[in-house]
Amino acid sequence: MTGRPQFQFFLGHFIWNLAFLQGVLIFFYADRGLSLAEVFLIKNMVSVIVVVTEIPSGLVSDLFGRRRALIIGALVKFVGCLIIALSSQFTLLAVAYGLIGVGVSFYSGTNIAIVYEMEQANADPAARHRALAQMGVLAGLAQFTSTLLGGLVATWSLDMVGWLNAAGAFAAVLVFLSYRLPEHVRAPAQAAATPKRSRLGMARDGLRHLAGQGNATAIVTAAVMVVALFMPMIAITTYQGVWKEMGAALEFAAAATAVAGLLSAGASYLVKRFLVAVAPIRFAVLAFLLLEVSVLLGALDWIAMTVVSIALMEILRAYVLIVGSVIVNDAVDDRFRATINSAISLVTRIVVVVLSPVWAFLLQDAGHASAFVWLAGVYAALFGAIALAGLWVRATIRRAPTPAPAQPNPNRIEEEHPR
Repeated sequence: MTGRPQFQFFLGHFIWNLAFLQGVLIFFYADRGLSLAEVFLIKNMVSVIVVVTEIPSGLVSDLFGRRRALIIGALVKFVGCLIIALSSQFTLLAVAYGLIGVGVSFYSGTNIAIVYEMEQANADPAARHRALAQMGVLAGLAQFTSTLLGGLVATWSLDMVGWLNAAGAFAAVLVFLSYRLPEHVRAPAQAAATPKRSRLGMARDGLRHLAGQGNATAIVTAAVMVVALFMPMIAITTYQGVWKEMGAALEFAAAATAVAGLLSAGASYLVKRFLVAVAPIRFAVLAFLLLEVSVLLGALDWIAMTVVSIALMEILRAYVLIVGSVIVNDAVDDRFRATINSAISLVTRIVVVVLSPVWAFLLQDAGHASAFVWLAGVYAALFGAIALAGLWVRATIRRAPTPAPAQPNPNRIEEEHPR
């Protein structure tokens, strides 16, 4: 990926990840009369909608082109951000986050598929891995700059941060409209099929491909990604709620969130440089250790340790997204890549939809220290179950008989070569 397409792609990825509200999220909604539980509920709408639209959006990308999927996603996200800037009603804010969820579902999977397709002509097999790492770096830098700027603007006006957030979403629309990326080429058979059969068939065949022989490693890696990404996905909301209860200033919350994003960018660079080729088992072990340490630090009633905890979670997010995506995408066929990426994101969102209300209840009822201790225990049990499942799959593959080589048919030879 070189030249103008590379610049356009990475510029779009940077702008897409701008999140001016992120550093002052709880303060922004508290100013509009929402409780911590209500903030969790409206943000959960993103995951609810992604659960519904993730696979269809991935199939739209596979069937009708990456650029169209990106434009649709950016437009819908902009409308959601505009509603957030204009409204303080719980129902309208829930609708806004639902629209953002639609946008996210169109973007996820499509961006990774673009990287793999644009690097197909590159003789260096590590080019795709480097591009994925660069995406992580840009996402972290976007979070750092936008949260700092959002925090500065919030000291003047919290409402203005909402408008700045909407402006960033509109900028993504403009960038995606200017894209000149090669469109995804469909096979004639796919183009001739009816849209309904084609979409359902691609979803079924793509997931079967992931579960096929030789992809056991990809399945276990995908499971680790789903489990490990739950807490990083809700970390900002969680920790800002904790900081607000501890009496931290708005400026502190914004700065701490920005630093976490910068650490995420740095982690992406280090992963790109040293850890892309990590073996699946080492990937899972390191993900578990990072997760357990970060969660246990969050249980401490010490604001400095909560900052370290969220920083470790951002590092974990970068590591899991880059290395996990490399392991999974290297194991699947090009035809199903966007669909499978969307499927992994879909399952991750389902976990968030189901468990984030439980997490909000624990935070409010038991306090953040007890809630984090419970979470550490649950994570230990889940990773243990994944490890046992991986060992069972490996043993099953080893016991599977090797097919005998086909024997020539002498009668057929006789017919093909008559005397």
